Parts: sequence; structure tokens; C-alpha cells
Amino acid sequence: MARPKRVASMGTSSVESSPQKDSPAKKRLRSATKPTSPLRTSPRRSRLPKSPRTKTQSKTRQVSAETEISKTSALVRALSVSQKSSGVSVTEADIIAAKSPSQVTKLINTLVSTDQDELFRQYKETSEEQQVKDSQSIAELTTKLDERQTTIDTLTAQISELQNSLDTAEEKLEAIGDTSTHAQTPQRRRGKEMYQSPIRRKPSDAMVHRTKVDDEFKTIAFTFDMLELLTGVRIISYKVDDDKFLFDVKQTSTVTEQESDVVTIEYQLMIQRDFEEKAEVTYIPVFLDALGKRARNAEQEAKNKDAERVKVHLPGYLQQSLNFPYNTLSQFYIKLSKALNKGTKT
Repeated sequence: MARPKRVASMGTSSVESSPQKDSPAKKRLRSATKPTSPLRTSPRRSRLPKSPRTKTQSKTRQVSAETEISKTSALVRALSVSQKSSGVSVTEADIIAAKSPSQVTKLINTLVSTDQDELFRQYKETSEEQQVKDSQSIAELTTKLDERQTTIDTLTAQISELQNSLDTAEEKLEAIGDTSTHAQTPQRRRGKEMYQSPIRRKPSDAMVHRTKVDDEFKTIAFTFDMLELLTGVRIISYKVDDDKFLFDVKQTSTVTEQESDVVTIEYQLMIQRDFEEKAEVTYIPVFLDALGKRARNAEQEAKNKDAERVKVHLPGYLQQSLNFPYNTLSQFYIKLSKALNKGTKT
């Protein structure tokens, strides 16, 4: 039975089948142009064959891995060298033997954490503790200062009250002194006042009777002798006029082992009768006037010798005339007495 002829439409032209045997190329062409049946499954797409790795790529990756290992090893060696002094040592073998990233991190932290970090931590803790102690000490001192300031304020208020009371009392005393005809020697007065002895004062109705004058003189003489024995001071003479009291004084050392070691000086004390605020005493060191001059006799030579022995121990202000309040006369005596007693050992 003969095959029927097939007509295939290719665009707008028609091709007539040849009874001859088709070539493989034509078969493929017909298969490509033939519509696919809805019941026929589409052919499976084949995967593209993987391109084989070239030797160059494999070699590059191997070099990169070796480079990373080399860098890690260098880092480990550097850290190991820096930590030898502190006793911490991690080798390259330890890094390679690590099974996980956490083990590697632990080894690196071991290298990074040094004794210096521990010392810094201890120093930080100590500093914080010291700061707390300092804060407590400052708070305690502040409290004490506040308490003392309160005490000072209280005392200041008391002093102010006492000062006011003292001022009031002084005003009353001044008023009494102005009205009294026989007041004590004034310390502060308005206008000029007349000096009176602060020790021996008697009102006009208690004056010594003429019949007892001799007994009074004997008492005075005995008193002066006793004072000279106690203090070494003797009033040689005195003069009184309308302006002043002038005393010639002889003072002797009081601490001596032998009679020949006694040192004596002479000076003058003058008190003005009229004054405004305080009576003043004028000291005149006449025993120094003869120094540097030739002695006329043995007595003057002995006086000059004593003057030289005392002058060495006298303050500069007592080697010349000096004015001072009469109520400091005892201090003046003490300074001269010390100089005289030191002069006995010179």
C-alpha cells in the first residue's frame, strides 16, 4: 500500500512530501514544527553541566587560606611574646587545636587579659573605697566646723554683752570719779588731773597728828628697809615741785653667792603731776652717762664696772630714756632685776 502524501504548511508556502526516505535533519525539523499534544508531557529540561574548577582558582583559594593562617599565627606569636613576662602563654598549636570559634575567642581573651588589667581593677576599687572614706571624713569635719562656728558665735555674743557691761561700768566709775574729791589715781579722765600715789592715800580728816610724826617716820623707815631687802631698790632722794616728782633710785642685784659679786646701778624716775589720760613715768639711765669717761676715784671706777656688766644684758630700749605708763612700773622693775642678776655672773 502506497503512503499518502503529506502537506506541511511553512508560512505561506506548501511542501510536498517526497516518497523518499527523510534525512535526520528533516526529521528534526518536522519534530520542532509539529504541535505538541495536550496529553503529551513536555520534555524535561536538562541541567547545565557544571563547569569544572580550574587549577588557577583552586590554587588562589589555597593561598588565601594559608595567608589567613599565617596572619593568625603571627598575631598569636606577637601576643605570646608580649605576655611571657606576665606568665601567660598561648602557642600556635593551641589555636590550631581549637575546635570552635568560642575556644579561639577564649584563647585570645586569655592573651589580652593581663596582670595590668587586674592591677587597674584593684586600683579602681581601692580608689572608689578611698573616695567614700574621704567623703565621710569631709562630712564629719564639716559637722565639727559647724559646731565650732556655733560656739564661736555664742562666745562672740557673750563678749559683746560683757563689753557693753564694761563700758557701762566705766561710765559709772567716771561719773563717781568726777564727783569724788579723793578718788583713786585715774586711768582715763576728761581734761587734766593731778597725780596722787595709788598706795598711800588718806583723806584730810585722817592725817597723822603732829604728836605721832616721829612714830610715823620710824614706820616708814622700817618699811623702806624691808622693801630694799626684798627688792634691792632704795630711794636715795626725791624732789617735788609744781610740775613733777623726781626720784633718785639705787637698785642692787638680789641673787649673789658672795658679797663681792653684788652689782649696783643708779637711775632716775620722774612722774609728771599733770596728765590727761594716764600718769607716765620717765626713766633716765644716769648710770650709763659716765661710761667712756675716765673715773676720778675708786668709787666711780666701781660704778662704771657695774654699769658695763649690766649694759650687756639690758634691752636696747632700756639703755636710753624711756616713757611708760605708771601701772607697768612692776614690769620695768622685773626687766632691770633680771639684767642685774645676770650681770653678777659676767
